[in-house]
Amino acid sequence: MSVFLLGQSGANAQTTNGQVIREDGRPVANASVLVKESNAGNITDTMGYFSVPAQIGQHLVISRVGYQTTEILIQSADSLLVHLSSTNNSLEDIVVIGYGTQKKATLTGAVSSITGKEVVTTKNENLQNMLTGKVPGLRVVQNSSEPGSFDNAFDIRGLGSPLVVIDGVPRNNITRINPADVESISVLKDASAAIYGVRAANGVVLITTKKGKKERYS
Repeated sequence: MSVFLLGQSGANAQTTNGQVIREDGRPVANASVLVKESNAGNITDTMGYFSVPAQIGQHLVISRVGYQTTEILIQSADSLLVHLSSTNNSLEDIVVIGYGTQKKATLTGAVSSITGKEVVTTKNENLQNMLTGKVPGLRVVQNSSEPGSFDNAFDIRGLGSPLVVIDGVPRNNITRINPADVESISVLKDASAAIYGVRAANGVVLITTKKGKKERYS
C-alpha cells in the first residue's frame, strides 16, 4: 500500500478527497471508502475518485473485492492517492455455485463472490446496503432513508430482482439477515444460474451462513 499527496483539496477541511488506483496505475471504481471513526462513507466513481466527510486525525478504510483492504491515517488536508494491491490468492478462493463449490481459477461462468469479513467492513443494519460497491454487476438502491424501513431494491446487471438462496433454501429477501452470520456470498450472473430454473432468469444470490465446527481436544 502506498499513499501520496496530490495537492491541496480545498478550503473545506471537513472533507477529504482522493483517488484509488491499482498497482498498474488504472483507477479502481466502486471501491468502498469508510471513515473508521464515524462510519460515514462513499464509493469511488468510474475514475476512482472519492469524497468523504473526514478530517485530519481520522482513518479511512478502503476495500474492494479482489484487493487487500487498506487503512490510512489522514495527516493533512491534501488530496490522497491510494494504491490498492490485488489479493494474490483470489484465484484459489472457493466459490459457491449452484451445483457445489469450485475454485475461481477454474470458473468459466460469470460468478462473483465476497466473504463475510469483506461484507462487515461497511457498518450498516441492512445486509443489502453493505453489499454496495463490493460485488461487480450487483446494483443496490435504497428507496427510503426512514429508520427501520428496510426499503431496498437490488438487481444484477440492471435486470429484475434476482433469486435469493440462503443455505440452499430460496428466500424472498436478505434485508434482515444478520451480516455477522454470513460466511460468504456468491452472485451468479449468467447461465451458471440455470440450475435454479425460470426464477433465476435475473441471476441468483447465494448466501452461505456460518456453521459450528467440530474440534478435538486431547
